[in-house]
Amino acid sequence: MSLSRISAGRLIFTTLALTAPTLILLVILALQDELAWGHVFTAGGAVAVALFFLVRRHLYEISVIIATADALAETDRMPRPQPPRLGGRFTGDALAAVLRLDRIWRERAEALRSGVGENKGVFDSLPDPLILLDGRRRVTFGNMAARQLLGTIAVGADLAVALRDPAVLEAVDGVLEDGTGRQAEFHAVQPSERHFAVRIEKLRLPPPTDERPNPAPGGAICVLVMVDVSAIKRIEQMRSDFIANASHELRTPLSSLIGFIETLQGPARDDAPAREQFLKLMHEQAQRMARLVRDLLSLSIIEMSEHKPPAGHVDVPAMLQTVVAILQLQARAKGMTVKIAVEGEVPSVPGDSDQLAQLFQNLIDNAIKYGVANSDVTVRVWPTKGAASSDLAIPAAALAIAVSDKGEGIAQEHLSRLTERFYRVDTARSRAVGGTGLGLAIVKHIVARHRGQLRIDSEPGQGSRFTVFLPLEAPLADDASPN
Repeated sequence: MSLSRISAGRLIFTTLALTAPTLILLVILALQDELAWGHVFTAGGAVAVALFFLVRRHLYEISVIIATADALAETDRMPRPQPPRLGGRFTGDALAAVLRLDRIWRERAEALRSGVGENKGVFDSLPDPLILLDGRRRVTFGNMAARQLLGTIAVGADLAVALRDPAVLEAVDGVLEDGTGRQAEFHAVQPSERHFAVRIEKLRLPPPTDERPNPAPGGAICVLVMVDVSAIKRIEQMRSDFIANASHELRTPLSSLIGFIETLQGPARDDAPAREQFLKLMHEQAQRMARLVRDLLSLSIIEMSEHKPPAGHVDVPAMLQTVVAILQLQARAKGMTVKIAVEGEVPSVPGDSDQLAQLFQNLIDNAIKYGVANSDVTVRVWPTKGAASSDLAIPAAALAIAVSDKGEGIAQEHLSRLTERFYRVDTARSRAVGGTGLGLAIVKHIVARHRGQLRIDSEPGQGSRFTVFLPLEAPLADDASPN
């Protein structure tokens, strides 16, 4: 701090103000002839000069304190100002107090910034979108999940800018008005269809103080949390579809049976040829219902045990021989041959022998049903190594079993849905050959229980190949099931 920066007017005025009492006293003494006027001017001048230098020093030190305080008020200023040492005890103590206060406030500000940063880190780690709002429905904070879902969330902007859903906005307004928590639903379609349960609550904050009228950062008084319930919605839809499809599949043969029975009780009561024909059709429809009920029960049993890995071991080639022997009559009826090709040394695999037999019986049965007459169905068995496959979902060491047919093939758009319950590429043909629409769904759940993988390859006119990969090591109970 330079002395030239001290105001001359302020220096002169302060000097005169301090000198005035002494001059007045000297003048009074001179008027009473107690003191000569020459001595008055001499003493007054001496006092004024002495006070001038004394005041100039103190004004300089006070100016240093003021300038330092102004510099410290600039919060972003770096480096911090380094004032000179002051000789006066009072001014030195005052400057030290200013510097000490600045240090304390900087430490508190740093702690506050660190706390806010940690809180934001915690909020950003939450998987569910979270938004804080003030009393005017303006956004004060949005975590990373909220930014990813809604895009850029402008702090200070109205919530409606980022989330244009009337039901959610109405619920937020209601919470801000009366403080009662509310729930709404939000449906997002980009980048994929998702459903959220939105919960809005008033923040439970400590009482405000003079230093902190609103204890929440940014003046937030309301929190909005969005929980992804897409999986629950899908399960509900699947359950609804399953019930509808199962009811439809059972209703059709049941209606046929009722119609045949009514016919046999009425017009065809004494018609022997018609009775034989209707009894044959009734037997077919009853068999269809029996297959459907059997597959539904199998699917239910498999799903109940899906979380529990099997404890036994299965000799897959021997088990396939048994399955093929069961299906030989069905294959011969179409002039088809089922061939088993085992490559290399095949170890046994951890598994449930009954379920694996059902799995491959379904696959080979489908290959016979949908394969071209007088063709071959090939069942190929070989051990695989993780390095030999680019698919990371396939177990590192597995036994691969591929069932290939020479049928009409399946278009690419159907492949991803083949394992859905009651999904059929050709409904009429599937029912004509006795399919229930549950065979591949059963296959998928058995593979999932064994923590394996199912791969489907098919092209129209080229036939189809269903490959099952079964791990050679027993899976753990808490392993995730494949999709």
